[in-house]
Amino acid sequence: MTRNLVPAALLLAASLPAHAGDIGSMWGVGGHIGGRVVPFAYPLAFPKAARKLDTYSLEKVRTNFNFGIDGLVYIDNSSRLFLEGNVDGGKGFSDTNVIGGYEVALTKGTIDILAGGGVGIGGMSFKGFENGGSGALTENNEARHNEGEEGDGPGGDKLRVTYFPIRAQLSALYRQDTWALQVTLYGELGLPGRHVYTDPDGSAQDINAAASFANYPSLGLEIGGFWGDFKLRERKKGKGKGKGKGKGK
Repeated sequence: MTRNLVPAALLLAASLPAHAGDIGSMWGVGGHIGGRVVPFAYPLAFPKAARKLDTYSLEKVRTNFNFGIDGLVYIDNSSRLFLEGNVDGGKGFSDTNVIGGYEVALTKGTIDILAGGGVGIGGMSFKGFENGGSGALTENNEARHNEGEEGDGPGGDKLRVTYFPIRAQLSALYRQDTWALQVTLYGELGLPGRHVYTDPDGSAQDINAAASFANYPSLGLEIGGFWGDFKLRERKKGKGKGKGKGKGK
């Protein structure tokens, strides 16, 4: 299901200019690049139920790169709705998600400072790599499992996670009339929905990970650009004010 999220977001973002006049005067479509920067190794820990498996060899991702598409529609000069689709990748790691939300301008000028947040849905995949282990839960390996470290199993296993990102973000937007550049710092918590673990032989099983909601927090950075209409409009004053009033005789 999650593999279709980004194409769907692209179609929806492309349709935003057609609806901009129905909501606000300003709009934009564009893209961004970025990635998670904290924690250094993501996630903080894998589910305990997975770590106790003999075939466990999952590795945390240490370097990742994200790119995505964005759409904006302004409600007024100070607030806007956003939608973005993201594809993230690293060694043995892949992630796709769609996030929609709301932002409000804290300051306005040549550079606008905006704060807001959003929610979405996504899917992540982590793979294990052979690193010389036998797959047996030795005393040392069991301790590493309990600490959430990478396993030293035979490799070739995989963990797929369906999750719901909750995001808070702070953005700086440099805008001209028809284009804009933006830098966004975000904090995100991925609330997991389902964990599916596949061993090296291809046998899949659901992992009980009810207590793993705190395993997937992150801080990240995105740099992007937009094309659209970013010209502020003045409020229109009411016409015909005072008309129809008769003069006293």
